[in-house]
Amino acid sequence: MLKISFLGACDEVARTSILLDNGSTRILLDYGSDITEIPTLHPKRVDVPLDAIFLSHAHLDHSGSLPMLVKHGQTAPIYALGVTKRLTKLLLEDSVKIAQREGYETGFGRKDVRATIRQFAVMRYREPVVVGDAKVVGYDAGHIPGSMGILVEIDGKRIFFTGDYKDEDTQLLSKADFNDVKDVDIMITE
Repeated sequence: MLKISFLGACDEVARTSILLDNGSTRILLDYGSDITEIPTLHPKRVDVPLDAIFLSHAHLDHSGSLPMLVKHGQTAPIYALGVTKRLTKLLLEDSVKIAQREGYETGFGRKDVRATIRQFAVMRYREPVVVGDAKVVGYDAGHIPGSMGILVEIDGKRIFFTGDYKDEDTQLLSKADFNDVKDVDIMITE
């Protein structure tokens, strides 16, 4: 039976993290931080081995605690678009630099950030990724470059996590392209 656990967010804007676990396949959606608090707040710790992590976008409230997973031994690939990988690297490195300059702890260091970036696996919009019992597809969320809504098909259920999305065009990006996401059993949105 599929279990969905919210490890962060829920009643707050930060620390987004959702664990999907059917007993044989464990997928984590995002693992963000709350940088408005000092020291930085992280989601609940993941104490089970993960099969994959999918990152909706680079903003720290969705990506900022990924180095904590790696520091604590998680070796699962982190799936995201190429631009998300580059932006996440920039934001995580900057987080460490600012924390050191301002004298507070992030819970991880530059070495953990480098190890995290090495675990990234680049995917593309609308190209399925199979992980264990699950098929995962990313759709353009229109929020920032590389942002995606994540559709997970597992145990006969379709779960759609929107991440942050934009519902109108901007000068930089087209609005979210979720038109092909249909017949969803569970939708998780912000």
